[in-house]
Amino acid sequence: MDAFAEAIDDQMARVSLAPAFARAEPLKGAAVLYAKDLDGSDAARLLAKLCGVGVTTQMFKKYTGACKTSPVLVAASGETVEGATEILEWTLDKAKAGNASVTHPDACDANEIDRWVTFERDVMRTPVLTSVGMLSGTIAMDEGAFEAARAALADAASETNARLGRSRFLAGDAPSAADIVVAATLFPAFAKALDPAARDALPNVVRFMEEMAAHEDVKAVMGKLRMCDMIRMPKAKAAKAPKEKKADDATKSAPGAGKAERKKETGLGLSTKRNEDFGAWYSQVVVAGDLIDYYDISGCYILKPWAYAQWEYLKEFFDREIKELEVENCYFPMFVSASRLEAEKDHIEDFAPEVAWVTRSGNTDLEVPIAVRPTSETVMYPHYAQWIRSHRDLPLRLNQWCNVVRWEFKHPTPFIRSREFLWQEGHTAYSSKAECDVEVRQILELYRRVYEEYLAVPVVPGKKSEKEKFAGGDYTTTVEAYVPGSGRGVQGATSHCLGQNFAKMFNIEYEDAKGGRSLVWQNSWGFTTRTLGVMCMVHGDDDGLVLPPKVAPVQAIVIPIPNSKLSDEVKQKMDGTCYFTRAVAFPTVFLATTFLPAKCSISMSIIAI
Repeated sequence: MDAFAEAIDDQMARVSLAPAFARAEPLKGAAVLYAKDLDGSDAARLLAKLCGVGVTTQMFKKYTGACKTSPVLVAASGETVEGATEILEWTLDKAKAGNASVTHPDACDANEIDRWVTFERDVMRTPVLTSVGMLSGTIAMDEGAFEAARAALADAASETNARLGRSRFLAGDAPSAADIVVAATLFPAFAKALDPAARDALPNVVRFMEEMAAHEDVKAVMGKLRMCDMIRMPKAKAAKAPKEKKADDATKSAPGAGKAERKKETGLGLSTKRNEDFGAWYSQVVVAGDLIDYYDISGCYILKPWAYAQWEYLKEFFDREIKELEVENCYFPMFVSASRLEAEKDHIEDFAPEVAWVTRSGNTDLEVPIAVRPTSETVMYPHYAQWIRSHRDLPLRLNQWCNVVRWEFKHPTPFIRSREFLWQEGHTAYSSKAECDVEVRQILELYRRVYEEYLAVPVVPGKKSEKEKFAGGDYTTTVEAYVPGSGRGVQGATSHCLGQNFAKMFNIEYEDAKGGRSLVWQNSWGFTTRTLGVMCMVHGDDDGLVLPPKVAPVQAIVIPIPNSKLSDEVKQKMDGTCYFTRAVAFPTVFLATTFLPAKCSISMSIIAI
């Protein structure tokens, strides 16, 4: 199949139409498809039709290769071809032979035909097939890949729209192979992947699609196709129906009989292995594990009680620890004026593409757009300048638990990369850099404890490079985790020393003990609900979600109770030992497997908490 697709791609760059758009008759023995005008035929099928033969792909839609015999094509000439791959290659050879004498239309620029055929193949086809395939269910939905495909599709359609504003067709005043291939590719995307607003922004493409669909010469080329002479498709041997059990046998069945059938009925469990498709596996884990639900705004997710309880465990620990460091909690508004947001251009530059703007109130446009905070430096520091007047006002240590919005376009993923997420952000001010350096390390140590003591995820504390550090800061420290399933590292949490950069920008200065004026030294630090995603990625397995004991909302204790048949030696080994876990009884699906030893008396009964 891959060899066939590659050969079709090579042929695409050379294919074109005769000036009169002569109808191409299918060659005898070729397996062809049934298509109607522009209703969803992909570019490969259209290209093969232009070559004079249809593609057999659809014939093998339900063929899995699990049959003992192979499919067989019998041509009118008596030639026999056996095997799915062999039939496809035979069809392609016939297509090449039938297209040998085709030339470009006289009214078209051959170079433009080549350019747009190549554009369709290299730029347009993949995002169209990905977005349409995921919407139709033929490809497993991946939120990040889907958004990336739609963005690429919009860019390709915009470029096509610009070209069609300068020329009636892509290569001149008459439709060519380039127009047919591009139209065939775009048509299903217009129907499924682009909403009305997106189509309204592409008036030239809409006009082009309508003309192509109604053009008689085009319809002649893309008319209804005939089936081939004969293809014998083998059928897999039907599974034998299980014998009916008698009533007596049913009552004697061992406990747990029929579990497979019940699992099939309820749809529980995962359909993808972690080492086969890590992204699809992770998406199934967080949904089937009852952690999140998808929302109707892409990149935004609902944290269900099971996930939020885990976040609260982390929040309670960290909040308690920072209060020991005399950090106080507060809350600042989520909206930021444009003037404040743009006051520190170097800092906001990294966030600029992700900033969400409020531009309308009801039916009235706002005179000045308002941003939704991507981070809070520009929200809080103008007030720090008002509050800090003297060295007696220092240190100022504030933290807020809140949400932020970053309009991500790079593969949104639950917990890991979302457009809205929960976090804590600490912002402190000191009179010296030495105090800042001490706090940066203290906070980094707390982040390490969050991951290693609560989430059982080993991390590597360290310092970011100059290129990767927080925009506007002196240096950035981080805890980095490793995800074995993907083979990648992930940033767990960061603690930044901002130096005096923001103090200079927002004029945060104070009267020191000697009566002079000095700028404050500042830190900022934060961790997010990404922690939960890292935990799921590291501990989850092919059975689903596995939770570390300290963050599992449901607790249980398992106590072994010896019976009279056990030897005294075994009883002695069991005495005083039990196993407990805080990671059992997942609401809908899974049972965690992390057990830790504890002590109790063997005379106790089994206890469930």
